[in-house]
Formats: sequence, structure tokens, C-alpha cells
Amino acid sequence: MSQFRDAYGEFRRENVEVATLSSDSPYCHRVWAGELGISFPMLSDANREIMAAYGIPSRASGLIRNVHTRSAFVIDAARTVRYAWYGADSGGLPPIPEILTAVAALPAAGEV
Repeated sequence: MSQFRDAYGEFRRENVEVATLSSDSPYCHRVWAGELGISFPMLSDANREIMAAYGIPSRASGLIRNVHTRSAFVIDAARTVRYAWYGADSGGLPPIPEILTAVAALPAAGEV
């Protein structure tokens, strides 16, 4: 989260919105956003339907089932996935420079 918070200005300069998604509750997101100073949307997918739709892998972790792999997507205005990154089971950190390169390659408005 803090990586995206720190790079948020770069995304906005490219006219791109950042949003996060997890199975945590909206309440947890509000607390977390406050603690980390997050200004972009944090979406709750408690029933994990969106994660399933995007094919985000899940695994068991201790007593918790269906822990989803940290992932990042660049989606264009036509809702086409232009870039997808899936972290290792340990979580990994999304490669912000690589994601910004994918953002820069997005077609201009009206070209999609």
C-alpha cells in the first residue's frame, strides 16, 4: 500500500486512478487508510467474486482458507486488462516501475 501511496502522484500525472481490493471489510480499509495516509479507493471484496473473476490465485495459510496472492492490474478505459502481475506465495511487492511502464503504454482516450 505504501508503495502505491508514494507513487500515487506519478499515476495521477498519467491520468490513471489507483484502487486496491481485498477481502477485508470497509471498516478495516478506513482504519488502514487513516494509518497509512492512503487517499485512493480501497475496495472490499468480502465474497471474493472480483478476485475470482480476475483469476487471482488463492491458497491456504495456516487456519485461513482462500488467502489471495498479492496482484496488480492495469485496466484500460474499455475494461481490458493490459498488464497483470501476481506475487509469489510470500506476497512479494508489486513492481511499481514496471506497472508505470504498462500505464505509459496505455492507448490514448478514444483509441481503445
